[in-house]
Amino acid sequence: IGRMVLFMGESFTGGGNRASELQKYPERFVLSYTGTIANDTARAKIKSGDPNAVEELLADYERALKSGLYGGLGEIHAYHSDRPTQMAPDSPAIRGLLELATRYDVPINIHCNADGRVEMERALKAYPKATVIWAHTGTFLPPAAIMDLLRTHPNLYFDLAIKNKRLRSD
Repeated sequence: IGRMVLFMGESFTGGGNRASELQKYPERFVLSYTGTIANDTARAKIKSGDPNAVEELLADYERALKSGLYGGLGEIHAYHSDRPTQMAPDSPAIRGLLELATRYDVPINIHCNADGRVEMERALKAYPKATVIWAHTGTFLPPAAIMDLLRTHPNLYFDLAIKNKRLRSD
């Protein structure tokens, strides 16, 4: 493996130093910040309508990007069957992350099941300068749909990982 993207889930404000240790090898590792959106308590706070929740979430991600340690955002869970709190890819929180990804010119990896395609396309249209990687799309969408999306959204890429029969038999 010449280079690897690693998703770092620790809170930037948590005092962990794994990211700075790995960053000593930028030719080998690209760190992608998963941050607090992976935390179900934070997700529930955002969904509850707490007026400060999205602002706090975005401040955490911006601190991480300002640090210079991270070359991407994600994996960001939008619609994800393992999460008790679902979040649309065009929700205020994820739109804010798309804005940060655009501003800092880093890719954002978003996990969204196929039933969120309409919301994902709205987000892609709203942030055409954001480099978006749709995680595990080989599991969720057939090749014809992937082709159509690639033609329509030049800022979209696909992660085809986890194409296995346990998750999708066809």
